Amino acid sequence: MPWKEDRFWDKKTATMYNETAKIFCQKNNIPFIDLTNVLSPGDIEDGLHPNAQGHEKIFQLVKNFLIEEEYIS
Repeated sequence: MPWKEDRFWDKKTATMYNETAKIFCQKNNIPFIDLTNVLSPGDIEDGLHPNAQGHEKIFQLVKNFLIEEEYIS
């Protein structure tokens, strides 16, 4: 965060949050789409947020999941 240089988002923290969400979803029978290996560094705007290319990759992954699970056709 440019305004708080002592705060940042790293892969370790992102992985921890991802695993927590994944476990929660498994315990509650909620579909979970793991994005940890979907985006490359060129898909990230500021170390955390996807740019247009990253959003497109996420969109395609979610769309394919919804089609495969027959939530949409």
